Amino acid sequence: MSNQNYFTRIILFILLIVSLFAIAFVFGSLLGEEQNAWVQMKGPNNGIINIVGIDSINPDILYAIDAEGGILKTTDRGNTWNEVSAGHTFFDELVVSPKDPEKIWIVDGVDKVFETTDGGSTWDQIIDPYGDGFRFGSVYALAPAPSDPDTIYALKNGFGIFKSIDSGDSWRFLEQSEVDYTYSIAVDPTDPDVVYSGYNPKPSQDWAMVRQTIDGGESWRTALMVPNSNGITSLAIDPNNPETIYAGSRGEVGEIYKSTDTGNSWSTLNEHFTMCTVWGQPQLIVDPNDTSIAYVATWLGGTWKTIDAGETWTLLRDVPVSSTALSLNPLNSNVIYSADRTEPKLWKTTNAGSSWEEIADFSGDGAFMVNRVLADGDTIYVATFGPDLHGGKLYKSEDSGSTWTDISSTLPRAVLDVAVDQTNRDTLYITLHPHGANKSIDGGKTWIELENFPNIGAYDIEVDPVDPTILYACGAGGFWVPDWCREPEGYTFNDGSGVYKSTDSGLTWVKILKTSNECRAIRIHPSDHNVLFAAAMDDGLQISTDGGNSWTTHNTGLDTNVLTSCAVSNEKIYVGTQGCGVYSGKVDTDQWSVVWQPDLSNKPVPEVYSLLIGVDPMNSNRIFVGACPGGLYRSDDGGSTFYDKNFLTPSVISDDPLRQGFYTFALNPNDTNEVWLGTWGKGLYKSYDGMDFGIGAHGKPFSMRWWAMLGTKDFDIGANIADMKIYGTHINQIAIDPKPPHAVYVATEEGIFKTIDDGATWIDFNNGLDTPQIRTISITSDGKLLCGSLGYELYYYDATDERWVQMNAFGNLSAIQNDRPIYPYTSLLFHPIEPDLIYFGTSYAGIYKSTDGDQSWREINVDRTKDGVLSLVFHPENPNTLYAGTYNGISRSMDGGAHWEMLDQGWPASQCVFSIAFDPVDPNVMYACSKNGGISLVGFHGTVMKSTDGGSSWFSINNELNLDQEFYKIMVDKYDNDTLYLATQKEGVFISRNGGDSWLTWNEGLTNLGTAGNKVSNTMVQSVDGKYIYFNSAESGVFRRISASADADKT
Repeated sequence: MSNQNYFTRIILFILLIVSLFAIAFVFGSLLGEEQNAWVQMKGPNNGIINIVGIDSINPDILYAIDAEGGILKTTDRGNTWNEVSAGHTFFDELVVSPKDPEKIWIVDGVDKVFETTDGGSTWDQIIDPYGDGFRFGSVYALAPAPSDPDTIYALKNGFGIFKSIDSGDSWRFLEQSEVDYTYSIAVDPTDPDVVYSGYNPKPSQDWAMVRQTIDGGESWRTALMVPNSNGITSLAIDPNNPETIYAGSRGEVGEIYKSTDTGNSWSTLNEHFTMCTVWGQPQLIVDPNDTSIAYVATWLGGTWKTIDAGETWTLLRDVPVSSTALSLNPLNSNVIYSADRTEPKLWKTTNAGSSWEEIADFSGDGAFMVNRVLADGDTIYVATFGPDLHGGKLYKSEDSGSTWTDISSTLPRAVLDVAVDQTNRDTLYITLHPHGANKSIDGGKTWIELENFPNIGAYDIEVDPVDPTILYACGAGGFWVPDWCREPEGYTFNDGSGVYKSTDSGLTWVKILKTSNECRAIRIHPSDHNVLFAAAMDDGLQISTDGGNSWTTHNTGLDTNVLTSCAVSNEKIYVGTQGCGVYSGKVDTDQWSVVWQPDLSNKPVPEVYSLLIGVDPMNSNRIFVGACPGGLYRSDDGGSTFYDKNFLTPSVISDDPLRQGFYTFALNPNDTNEVWLGTWGKGLYKSYDGMDFGIGAHGKPFSMRWWAMLGTKDFDIGANIADMKIYGTHINQIAIDPKPPHAVYVATEEGIFKTIDDGATWIDFNNGLDTPQIRTISITSDGKLLCGSLGYELYYYDATDERWVQMNAFGNLSAIQNDRPIYPYTSLLFHPIEPDLIYFGTSYAGIYKSTDGDQSWREINVDRTKDGVLSLVFHPENPNTLYAGTYNGISRSMDGGAHWEMLDQGWPASQCVFSIAFDPVDPNVMYACSKNGGISLVGFHGTVMKSTDGGSSWFSINNELNLDQEFYKIMVDKYDNDTLYLATQKEGVFISRNGGDSWLTWNEGLTNLGTAGNKVSNTMVQSVDGKYIYFNSAESGVFRRISASADADKT
């Protein structure tokens, strides 16, 4: 025998042995599957396989990862594998596009994302949070140290506070702060190492904190703990006295806290200041048939009702959140009308507020808002403002609002108030904006000017019900307004604030009460027309028992004298205030005195969603507050008294005032009488007298006064430009450069805008930015401009190159506080129809959305809880509806991620939802599984849940399950909707054949019952044709098994 023949036989023998082993392996695998058991899948060189991603169209094609970081592909359901890429590290997720199966994304090392568009032949890195571009890092708070331009503190939303001492070249994670969600960081103006941070609680927490460091972030302490708070949204340090700090707390009760000893002790600034403002006299009404029933409309805090004289108040639903006026039909007190300030609409209830319907929309006539409604039986009067708040119309309905007639006729200006002569209802009196009054004796067909009407801006006009020749009017006077009032030289209100009286039907008038500030309301007691009640700012409640000849003050028992409205009937009186709600009192009709009832007063208390505090650097006693609700306030006495500063500013409504914004303001550091006010979608405004009055700053040329509707005396136009560049933008923050030419920068959801001419003109200031979503903007003490974005972290402006430059990344993506579990997970979701529409859920920062195939990303966390995302799924019949599994249950969006709502009814607290599944026959039937957040407490476990109403409510389906573990994946069989599969943490796979009523183990053939929990997105999948189930074990790789429905078909 030759050597060649010998070697040939040896080779043939080896090939035979290898073939026999291969046949045995395949036969054993098939035998295992024939015997309905799990079969372990092996990669090249018999290696362990981790993570399986299925092709969205071809069930023969799968992708996997081997232990060395190689990406594997099979075209025969896993019998043989080929490596298509190598050199990766730790994988969290592998997702195949449902629209294009050649497009695959993998998440490598928790944070880096790679993409292939050719089925795995080539790969490109598309997201690197340590590199340029999108980093899923949103900066919600940014604070350069005033005394050190190189020191910067910034909050990366969901991760925590980072610090740089080299102008952003490098960053250090301040782990000891224990702050992961905040909207405010304040640095001591003289010491860069003294820092205060707010803390916003998780859904399972019911308290907030102010955290403080005095050593630059090395160590932290809780300076203030606020129970029953939804977060500290604002911190302000007095620039003249750094030992004084203010903190704004949001929640069911909004409060401002003050410390005068660098945070060692705190007190409530003003316990009666609840941010509940009743702006004017038509917003407070009493039921004449039952004086214990009253209604009040508040500034963006909704409309409320009491049935027990003010002891308790109920927020009415389906009525405008900001109503300018309420009017009750005196013939039927169940019928009430509400004038909408946010839209030019009128609303009506016929059941005393239980439900409301829109009955009129005046937008077709160019109306901007409805500012007054008056019900006189079935006859209704409605006054509107035009888009400049001067033009406007007066409408009349004689059929309870079914049809309307314009009775404006020759009226020169918009109408502020309406009064009807009860002895002759064709006689009407109106006051005009901003001055003047008219009379009609034919029901509004024609009008006569009351030429001798007081030279004031009249808020209220009343007709004596017994002697209709007697009229009363009250308002504000003694100041000048510029030409926005449509007078070429402006207009001077020569007559002072107070109450005026006419005894000849308006021909002549005399002043009967002088007030030190505006008088907002005058009321006649229904049982004695000589008894008058006047509500005045600063002077409180004034009562006259002789038709106005003499007056007495009745403020003992009131917590504020800043009154805006008054409603009186028989022995009951209510007054509205600026910032302190409604006060309820009892009228002694013998002595005509008032006893205020503290238990029935300083209410209602609306939930406060957002607070912003500013301290005048030139006057420590002057404090500015922007609140939602409540709007704008200013105190000149250190917080003892607050004044509403909303005069003719727009009503701003946002779905999520904390994330979206509401009002933001900035004080000019060189002249703090100049205050810039930014709004969410309603433009930018500027005050020249510290918010006393205001004119819109929309950038129209000054001579045109286009937005002059928004101000009086000391205001001017200055911020929205001739083409209305700023109006309509959604403003997050304003920065004013203290150095000439005193540029103003506005950070918005639409980018950054800049003006150097007081807002007359604006330029886009976005060169170099990768996203228009700019949350924060600030200027360092040496003049460097910084901004914080949503998704792309921080930028600085390079003045030489005239462009924004992305700063170095924060890094430390998994460095979370010691007592907080690490969930380094992401969730990718490709739209089933639109290939360029992608959702990216992150562990800590929430959800981002791309509509251009990852070229750009936008944060979409409106109304979401402050937590991360572990899973994302589409509704199977409507991809515009998404569900997110979070650290705190399930959230749902029904508009492509624009808004979210919690679906937690029935869920235990603090459940991290790893998987959500739908019944393929009835998608209202849903399943979800979770873990308990890593907290091992008795009775506090992972769970498996079911819903039969689309997720609105849930119940547990845990029979036969050991709950002392985590549940990573739940699936519904594609062809048998009663069959469920459940991947558990340490007990393998369970199966239910009755929709979760009971469970059985399904582990035959598994050599390891643990699950690869750090790969929760891919712990178990079903092939696209439903034939196979693939399970990813903890140590032994991936197993395959014939699905229950396929096995049933086989038998």
